[in-house]
Amino acid sequence: MRKYENLKFLSENREKQRTYYIPQSGYTLLNGEWDFKFYERDFEENYVQKEWKKIAVPSCWQLCGYENPNYANVAYPYPCDPPFVPTENPMGVYKREFEVTDTSRNTYIVFEGVSSCLELYVNDKYVGYSQGAHLQAEFDITDYVVNGKNTVIAKVRKWCSGSYLEDQDFLRYNGIFRDVYILSRPKGHIKDIKITTSANTINVLFEGKGEISLLDAEKNLIDKVNAENTASFTVENPVKWNAEKPYLYELLFQYEGEIISQKIGFVTYEIGENSELLINGTEVKLKGVNHHDTHATKGWAMSDDDIMQDLLLMKKLNINTIRTSHYPPTSKFLNMCDELGFYVMLETDVETHGFVNRESGGVGYDCYKNSIRPCVNPDWKDSFIDRVSRSYNRDKNHTCIFSWSLGNESGFGPNQVEMIKYLRENDNVRLIHSCDASNAVDNSIMCGDEGKEMSMLLDMFSKMYENTIDLKERVENSDFKQPYFLCEYSHAMGNGPGDVADYWEIIYSHKNTIGGCIWEWADHTVLKNGVPQYGGDFEGEMTNDLNFCADGMVFYDRSLKAGSLEIKAVYQYMDAFLNGNELSILNRYDFTNLSEYEFKYEVKVDGNVTEEKVLVLDVEPKQTKTIKINIPSECKLGAFVNCYLFNKDGYEVARKQIEIPALIVKEENKLNFAPVAENEDFVIFEGADFKFTFSKHLGTFVSLVKNGEEQILSPIKLTTMRAPIDNEKNIKSKWYWNNPWEAENF
Repeated sequence: MRKYENLKFLSENREKQRTYYIPQSGYTLLNGEWDFKFYERDFEENYVQKEWKKIAVPSCWQLCGYENPNYANVAYPYPCDPPFVPTENPMGVYKREFEVTDTSRNTYIVFEGVSSCLELYVNDKYVGYSQGAHLQAEFDITDYVVNGKNTVIAKVRKWCSGSYLEDQDFLRYNGIFRDVYILSRPKGHIKDIKITTSANTINVLFEGKGEISLLDAEKNLIDKVNAENTASFTVENPVKWNAEKPYLYELLFQYEGEIISQKIGFVTYEIGENSELLINGTEVKLKGVNHHDTHATKGWAMSDDDIMQDLLLMKKLNINTIRTSHYPPTSKFLNMCDELGFYVMLETDVETHGFVNRESGGVGYDCYKNSIRPCVNPDWKDSFIDRVSRSYNRDKNHTCIFSWSLGNESGFGPNQVEMIKYLRENDNVRLIHSCDASNAVDNSIMCGDEGKEMSMLLDMFSKMYENTIDLKERVENSDFKQPYFLCEYSHAMGNGPGDVADYWEIIYSHKNTIGGCIWEWADHTVLKNGVPQYGGDFEGEMTNDLNFCADGMVFYDRSLKAGSLEIKAVYQYMDAFLNGNELSILNRYDFTNLSEYEFKYEVKVDGNVTEEKVLVLDVEPKQTKTIKINIPSECKLGAFVNCYLFNKDGYEVARKQIEIPALIVKEENKLNFAPVAENEDFVIFEGADFKFTFSKHLGTFVSLVKNGEEQILSPIKLTTMRAPIDNEKNIKSKWYWNNPWEAENF
């Protein structure tokens, strides 16, 4: 067994995961051009001589001319034989120089994201090993560096045992795809920091000592203390954090000239007595989307600007919640969510979806007693705990995280139970989510006392794509006691999603239905010569899932689809209703008065504006204000009230059109009809520039001539089958119509 296949060898000499921070000094970013060698088989390094070439860091080597990309959803791109991976395992070797100016200080190197595993050397000496593609790996290299120039070599293998836990629905990439940097730190520096808040108190536990200053969001000093290992601050009438008004306080830790900043907000996440989600004691609905790291030319290596572009566009589309499907993003993503205001479900880098192909029926959840599954096999326990603990410890101070998620589509077993226990022991603030656990209980795989015990470990019930009929039936069942969260719903592929409004009628009308996340944010693709490529477009794919990755609510370049605007409209924070001449405006914000926006309405009769006003309405969150408007008594074509809400920048955040039930007065039709001729075989409609011929025998049009040109190649044929959309294209029409149950329930 090679060491990177050994389930007991997950790391070597890697630092214990601490909370994420970068000190304000002693930071050297190593991004840029590195020397690079690529081996199609890792063992070739021992006897194949290759010259150094150049590669960008961060990047994905499949987008830099080494191998082709591969898109796979469920199946592993190699034989599923855990924990072993193919012997012919490609490897990229990265090298560059860096400067060290003071070896009396501690020197660390940090890799934010490497797929799939990392073997590290400094000045030709072996330092250590790490796996877990989307997790941070930090190494103390103090004893390996010298003053002046130093050399770092990183050997990155395509697959390792950890690859079995990274079978997500995305384009498969490899390489150093996130930031790499050097930290030069004073001896005895601060290490881990844990910050929690209570009613008006900020509590700090940290490894080390130093001066801690507390600042408000305007950088005003509130308090300053010298402390060792623990500290607390009292804030009179603290401003609460929420996604609408993300107010953050800042803690500055100073030791021997080093300054570390940590921002924190006062927020509580709880479940109410009616199974509703309470944030700071207020009921909140989660208007969410699932977000992958994806870029058409950079792959997983999204820049800070790319991330900010995504988040700002989400804000414009009224999204307040993000599930980080299906792995932790860079912590800078979470910094931005803290600052901009999003509720984040932070998902652990665990997905073993491909194991369903090893089971009869492929249902994917009948695995609680199936020892082949990593979730059940005790040999995998350390891997599960390693990933959830590193996720938690890296991101535990991010105010935006309302829930930890144990992973995605991996079944549910004792190893997830251990993950839950770990989180409960370390965090009493956030909620815990596992769709797989809900599936296991729901499908009676864990029944009786065992099933009840498992379900009570979780803070919410979660499902994917449950139809609205079953959803409504479930949440109205008096035996159903948990909040319901749709971690994936309303698949946004093709011309979808078209069912968002149907879901939100139920979500708004039931307290125990707390919201959900649309699948997904953006189309995945590789842009080559200006042409998007998907699964099946790349040479050498062992398996692929075609264009099933083109399922985003925005296109790959983040331009909007019709579905983008549909989601914006359903998620919007204003609604309006008409009763006679009274127009009622409902404020759907949770923490914001509508007085912060500009409200406009117009009455339109037959396309003409008969009344228009711009108002600033004082409407408290979740409350309604009624104003009187002039309603027409009659119209010729139709009458409507159009309502708009604009932010301070003039951007339209919401709109609603209401039809006025005015009496439509019909005018006498004075048009001349086209002459109709009829014989034994045909009915012919003919005018100045057209001639349409209808066959009595076929019951359809056989000719449509317009401006002297025939418009059809053959007689029109009627069919009950329409062209399938993307979400249906794998369903053959014969199979579909010959299986009524499947047709009805698709």
